[in-house]
Amino acid sequence: MSNTVEPVDASKRTWLIASGCAGVAGGVAAAVPLVRYFQPSEAAKAAGAAVQADVSALKPGEMMTVEWRGKPIWILRRTQ
Repeated sequence: MSNTVEPVDASKRTWLIASGCAGVAGGVAAAVPLVRYFQPSEAAKAAGAAVQADVSALKPGEMMTVEWRGKPIWILRRTQ
């Protein structure tokens, strides 16, 4: 075993840094469409929109029917 220090090869170091940066850029470029794919489309957002109903006039024990995605939804104000 010798204690000699070998000189650093600058061309190898440059190649490693450049290939690492290219790998990171490629990973980001692949991740952006993947993340967009998992987000809901505008049509899906509109179809699943929140229901707007005025429940302030309901008395305890009364029920109201509203429509959500073409189906009836019942809102019941419960008593104590």
